[in-house]
Amino acid sequence: MIYELRTYDFAPADLAPYLKLFEAEGLPVISGYADLTGYWIADTGAMPRTVHLWAYESLEHRAQQRRALYDDARWVKDFLPRALPLIRRQHSQLLNPLSISVDSKALAEKKTAGHALFELRRYGVKFGQMTAVQQALHASGASLLKHLNMVGYWQAITGNLSELTHLWMYRDAPARELQQAALAADAGFRNEFLADVAPHFDSMSTEFFRPADFSPLR
Repeated sequence: MIYELRTYDFAPADLAPYLKLFEAEGLPVISGYADLTGYWIADTGAMPRTVHLWAYESLEHRAQQRRALYDDARWVKDFLPRALPLIRRQHSQLLNPLSISVDSKALAEKKTAGHALFELRRYGVKFGQMTAVQQALHASGASLLKHLNMVGYWQAITGNLSELTHLWMYRDAPARELQQAALAADAGFRNEFLADVAPHFDSMSTEFFRPADFSPLR
């Protein structure tokens, strides 16, 4: 299984029309070619953006499905001509799940609800240390799953290959504070995860999202 994380930036006035158009006309078409795991909205930052995660069986499967999608007149002639002018920028990254990751597609198929806050983190891994950090995560990552609700933990296979991407879901901001405090107080997290994993990282970024009404994970 591989995943594709897509990010679209919008002018403030264009986000709502795009979401309405995508839900009504884009999603029914593309759902026949790709499995949507989650669709989220970021209201903070320089520009509004959507972040969406898609699942494919393999790189070959993705290529086949994308070709078939672009052979579908409903997508090419009906949806895209109205959707593309609303998007300012697009970024796409292909991701491979690590051994620590949950099955994101299966999680989405359960139609998990009750989560108003999602957190996307990206960790830059020091050059030449990707294998070591993955081994350390496999050995000492249980404390994360003990306290937090994971959507997925992946290595980039396009773009920045020295980057780990992980996504978490919370009921709301106060719940996140409580769960993060419990994690920080866990001796296993401090003595194993932080000691063994954190030294391999040289950068970190985090973003917060809310789920769209049509997101399978929400």
